[in-house]
Amino acid sequence: KNSSSAIVFETVGMHNLYLLLHKPEKEGFEVFGSNGDAITLHVVDVPRYQKLDRSSTVIYPKHQTYFIYGDEKRTIMSHVISDLPDFQQTVTLSNKPHSLSPELLDLGVMVNLTDIEGRPLVVGGEIVSPLQRASYDITFKGELFSTIKTGISIDDGDVYFKAVDEK
Repeated sequence: KNSSSAIVFETVGMHNLYLLLHKPEKEGFEVFGSNGDAITLHVVDVPRYQKLDRSSTVIYPKHQTYFIYGDEKRTIMSHVISDLPDFQQTVTLSNKPHSLSPELLDLGVMVNLTDIEGRPLVVGGEIVSPLQRASYDITFKGELFSTIKTGISIDDGDVYFKAVDEK
């Protein structure tokens, strides 16, 4: 949204990610960009995948949960959808969190934003970004499963945000 180099692509129909990754011919699927272009997407790698549990026993976590991953050039934080309604969100961070090793950054880690309640933020009946400030406290499991408490700084807001409300 805020970056002239970022183009967001979305599929029009439903796709089975497992089948896309495991077909022998690795057949792609068509996606359409926010700029109007259409491309055929071939999935090569998925940094994180978790099937959304749609059962009635699912509850929102105590704090908002995100997945942080990246490399030496950039650090990305993506919201983890836990129940519906919820939201998809991806932001870039100003730098990698303290005590997050290059190996863990490459693999990715789940983090809790301890300042933000786990339920989506609703304003005027609409789900909005819970990231209303530039910096937050997080906790995550680091090397040797130690609990790390540190801070993050968000670099210029959302790369992508979309409310998801299908039940």
